[in-house]
Amino acid sequence: MSIKLKNKYLLFFIQFIFMNTVLAQIVRNFGTFEVHNNAQLGLYSSFQNDNTFFASSGLIGFYGNNLLSLTGSSIPEVYDFEIANEQGLFLDIPIVIQNNMNFIYGNIFTDRNQPLNFLELSEDAFYQGQSDFSKVDGFVQSTVNGSHVFPIGDEFYLRPLSAEVNEESVVLKAAYFFENPRNLFSNSENFLNDNTEINQNEFWKLQGDTSVAVTLSWNQRSSINEFVDQIQNLTVVGFHKETEQWLDLGATEITGALTEGFIRSELFIPNGYETITLGSTSESNEVIHNLGNFLLTPDGDGINDFFYIPELENYKNNRMQIFDRNGLKVFDQKNYTAEFGGTYTLNIPTLNKGKGLPTGVYFYIVDLTDEKLSFQGFLYIKR
Repeated sequence: MSIKLKNKYLLFFIQFIFMNTVLAQIVRNFGTFEVHNNAQLGLYSSFQNDNTFFASSGLIGFYGNNLLSLTGSSIPEVYDFEIANEQGLFLDIPIVIQNNMNFIYGNIFTDRNQPLNFLELSEDAFYQGQSDFSKVDGFVQSTVNGSHVFPIGDEFYLRPLSAEVNEESVVLKAAYFFENPRNLFSNSENFLNDNTEINQNEFWKLQGDTSVAVTLSWNQRSSINEFVDQIQNLTVVGFHKETEQWLDLGATEITGALTEGFIRSELFIPNGYETITLGSTSESNEVIHNLGNFLLTPDGDGINDFFYIPELENYKNNRMQIFDRNGLKVFDQKNYTAEFGGTYTLNIPTLNKGKGLPTGVYFYIVDLTDEKLSFQGFLYIKR
């Protein structure tokens, strides 16, 4: 059976269109399914895809209040994709997003023991709306040019990982785990030296065969005060597959406080490591700031009072968006230069426009319209 959706505002959730068994509450696609001309397909039931599913435009979404699943023998490729389901969507097969992933509410789950199932963001794809309430609880695969922030976390928190690469079109896959990484390895007490400690609360998995520098963040749940007294002694560590040791991956940038902040590693090849997480070192690392992550101290002293990226002077046609760690957009401006000074500038219900934002980690996205490029990073506001 071949079905093409062509009406711009067509919204479907009628299962029998796909030869569905109604009692099973599963939409099934046996034939060739294509979406054209900005059609919209809304699903309130699980979906089983056993043949070609392709969208050159339009929107596919999963909605409702019950946990849904995406299963089948064929990987669907969609243009725009969104989730607005309180219980979430479980991926039993991968799904490819070609343009936009819109997180409204509800998580997308993948099997943490099966990294072959993931949400894939293609090379030109972007996402928006990620928050503690809506992200990928499992694996995300992305084609990275420059830098990319993975919208990953666990059931309760968004715990993103930022990756920076020097090559083009690098395929990376990442997931976050709120677990003790020492429980994964029988000899996990092996360290590069006796002065290294590791975070026993969380870790990330990252896969890729090209050199990458990662930026990891921490929050109060990370409890880094359990293994470090000051952030200058933080570092990124990884459990090396061949040596079966926790190795120091370095710290080229550290910003924040013991309760919240972020750290950037040196370059390493992810496929050489089982996991990565935060660790401590006896040597104190200088707190520095590189392109990609920034510190904002809006205290009126003329230093770091406004968020300024010098490179944007060469790209006048741009758009700057800034989000708090819950995914709430707090700033949005086209043709940005250096206007953000750490205050709410949008008309957001329950928030006072012009009010100073609290100390903590924020995320920014810059779109370079003419070049059809975007880059992302972390911003730490310190008051």
